[in-house]
Amino acid sequence: MRAIAQYRSNRIESASKPQIVLMLFQEALRRMEFAIQAMQDNEATAWRAHLHHVREIFLELRHALDDTAAPELCATLRSLYQWCNDELIAAGRDGQPARIHHVIRVTTLLTEGWQGALETLSRQGTAAEPAP
Repeated sequence: MRAIAQYRSNRIESASKPQIVLMLFQEALRRMEFAIQAMQDNEATAWRAHLHHVREIFLELRHALDDTAAPELCATLRSLYQWCNDELIAAGRDGQPARIHHVIRVTTLLTEGWQGALETLSRQGTAAEPAP
């Protein structure tokens, strides 16, 4: 376990900001799947912890937005991240995994778009970074 923790720590420390954003999306997706499974297994403590972690990720993504880089995009993303948090809160309150599935769909699209932007930038060899 210690080797895995060290690997993850090194991976995060050596990642660029755009790569960290991608990792956050991926972690959010992973945790939402865990939350759904925990809900189905009636493990309240586990699903609450996973949903809390995902909400923290979306809050961090909201705070990382740079309005000077792309104000309209940032406003849209800010609203989308808030919607995701609202849906996760409602899912937990009402015990409805379907609401988590909606957030998974949106987060999957964001992840794919972000990954595509990183790949395009990598192919172009540009140092520009997309806005989180």
